[in-house]
Amino acid sequence: MHDDVPATETSEQQDVLAVALAALPVELATIVKKYKQGCSMGCKPTVAVIKYMESAGINLEQLREQLAAVLAAEQPADDIPIPTTSMTPEERTQSLIDAPRTDCNTHAASQPAQQRIPSVARLLDNVALVNDTLFGMAREEGFKQVAWGKLELWYMHDHVHHRQIIKARTVLDEPVVNTTCLAREVDLVTSWNHAVSDARELATYSPSEVLMYMLCWTPWPLPGPEIVNYGIGIDLLDTQAGCVLVATKGQTELPAGVVVPETQRSIRIVMDAGGFKFVPLPSDPARPGCPRMEATVLLSMDAKRFALPDSIISFMLKVLAPLVYKSVVSVLSKLFHPDAQKGSKGGAGGHSALLDRLRSRPMYAGIDEHAKRWAHQKYQEE
Repeated sequence: MHDDVPATETSEQQDVLAVALAALPVELATIVKKYKQGCSMGCKPTVAVIKYMESAGINLEQLREQLAAVLAAEQPADDIPIPTTSMTPEERTQSLIDAPRTDCNTHAASQPAQQRIPSVARLLDNVALVNDTLFGMAREEGFKQVAWGKLELWYMHDHVHHRQIIKARTVLDEPVVNTTCLAREVDLVTSWNHAVSDARELATYSPSEVLMYMLCWTPWPLPGPEIVNYGIGIDLLDTQAGCVLVATKGQTELPAGVVVPETQRSIRIVMDAGGFKFVPLPSDPARPGCPRMEATVLLSMDAKRFALPDSIISFMLKVLAPLVYKSVVSVLSKLFHPDAQKGSKGGAGGHSALLDRLRSRPMYAGIDEHAKRWAHQKYQEE
């Protein structure tokens, strides 16, 4: 039996895969072996592949060519996510606290045991999603800026592909880990965003690779926008991107065993590649030691679902921009700095479900430490 491939592969599959791995460049072969063995999960192998591409000077299509034999040898159908166990947010937080710590990026104890073979095809899909999201955020052509100030907004109506695209950028006095947690903890969204009536984690491939569901509130009898997304949270600070990224995209087909809640009045909105990019910044000289970051958000959806003139959408975005900014700052302060709310009107102080989740999920400590170290090194050198 080959040590380089999972024991759950058939003997014939192992032989073919071992030959394909042996033909790869050593660095790439090592990445794929660890990934297929299940000891390099979540964002780690995606980051490793991106760094390999950067060092080798190749693009995604060239990488696919290098991995063609591996892709032909594997069985992607075996790479299925683990459905998320139904529980309250408090129970989920406690399950994370009680979960055993391992060397591999494994699931929390709240997830049932399940045999699965990581798919290189899905790993490449992760890389493609990261590339598409970063490209969309960096794109300037076709965008019209509609709001300035503390929250900048750009809007584009892509008439060729029938997409409406919104891009936002702001600077926040927050550490990167707080906004990452806010974006990752889907089941807590309804606790702070009252425009969302239902939000849940459907299934996970790893703690940083999630299938999620959201239903937005609308007054009766209007149908509520329903979103089913795949998302990956990924630390790209040591790559050319220099950021922490939460990249998402709509799912039109669901893996076996994944069930979407039934609703009487909803309309499915299929999202393109988008998400959140967080970049640590040096502290403001007026507030030394205070963490600071730049946040970029990209949202792209089917324009045919919302038949409003572009002028009205642009005007609405311009009017709403300052209100959205104030709301974001208020939510972050309330959720992550509850002690600062003591004595303020309506401030209970000392506790929030999201802060508990931040403290209980192990990966956040690593993100926080890495972001601080990266920022110190980058801005000290400059």
